[in-house]
Amino acid sequence: MQNERLIEKLNSKHFFARKSALKELKKREEYDNSLIPAQNLGEVNTSVHTYYSFSPYSPTLAAYMAYKNGIKLAGVSDYGTLKACEEFAFACKKLGIASICGFESTLLINKKEEALCSFYSLNSQALLDFKLLLNDFREECKLRAAKVLEKINGKLQVYSLSVNFEKDVLKLIKNKKEGTITLKHLYMATGIKLQEKFGKGKELAKFLRNTLCLDIEEGVYNLLCDANNPFYIYDLISALRHNFSEKDANLTPPLFKEYFEVAKKYGCAIVYQYNAPENWLKNQTEVEQTLKDFAKTVNRVKGYGFNAVSISQDNLGEHLVCEFVKHLEQKQMLALLTQKTEYPRDHFTFSVPAPCREYVQKCAYALLGNLYSMQENPEDGLFLEKSAQDCPDYNSRLALFAQIGKTNFFSEK
Repeated sequence: MQNERLIEKLNSKHFFARKSALKELKKREEYDNSLIPAQNLGEVNTSVHTYYSFSPYSPTLAAYMAYKNGIKLAGVSDYGTLKACEEFAFACKKLGIASICGFESTLLINKKEEALCSFYSLNSQALLDFKLLLNDFREECKLRAAKVLEKINGKLQVYSLSVNFEKDVLKLIKNKKEGTITLKHLYMATGIKLQEKFGKGKELAKFLRNTLCLDIEEGVYNLLCDANNPFYIYDLISALRHNFSEKDANLTPPLFKEYFEVAKKYGCAIVYQYNAPENWLKNQTEVEQTLKDFAKTVNRVKGYGFNAVSISQDNLGEHLVCEFVKHLEQKQMLALLTQKTEYPRDHFTFSVPAPCREYVQKCAYALLGNLYSMQENPEDGLFLEKSAQDCPDYNSRLALFAQIGKTNFFSEK
């Protein structure tokens, strides 16, 4: 029972309490084997989110969840904010796992295309420059949320329901100065209002589908009919998310070029987040076309200046994942397999298919080595010209930076 209370304290609103609870949990491992992770997977996940964008977890609890699930290298990548980086790195170091700091944001790549992008291996100067850009980005997020709320309220007001942006949405943000208002906060505030009026269960589910005429997947609808569902609010968020999106705000995201210039200057990883088509069966039966589409996407984004691609394994079988990774290796781009941690149903870890595990882990540790190397010499970065000249062969250079990452991390433990 005391262990459970300590784990709950990892999500305290006070950093000192989170820090103290983490130290006590590590100390207890000396005589309580149940606290030691049963899994020793050695896997990596560079897409861990915290409650500074949207997630049930503080940076400390997010690090602990990664540790307990056998992750050996975790990357924090909140949407539009770097607030979690310092605390997450501290917690990971205390837990004996490697960490990298990054963030993600939706950016306009060209006149017609926008994409979710991530940036990693941020040195101190890159952090300062990106923080300035992200201050403006979060203001855009706030404006976007307010506009989408107008559409939601337009639906709800007919039934004497409304969500107040200041009172209902902003109170869900953990840090109003550096935390990001996402549309998920908006859906959560709306979900809370709906629950207050209808309670949990069939009445609310029927109101959404039959009265508001929302398009709700059958699986989600069944979850909303279950009043005892422990993750009810998050499933409600999924239903609302499917019906109200950023397109309703009719706003243009910031330009990718501004972020690219900062990342290029400081040798950061510039990651394109690839989303596979949602039809799993189609991906498996039309493998050749799926691979062609992926190759076309990779060629395009490499031309824009991306040097890495992250792939979610959702909707993909093991064979396709390996083929995607193989293609990225041939194109001399980093491959990052990711599993986001925004909902309590999400898993912190996943099994990287054995045929591509070596390359995926090498890429993740190379991001770590890139940062260590640039701390010694700002010109010695994986993606910088000097390193390419000193070590022209891509595979050798990648292996070198991965080794730098592992060597420096394990020497610090």
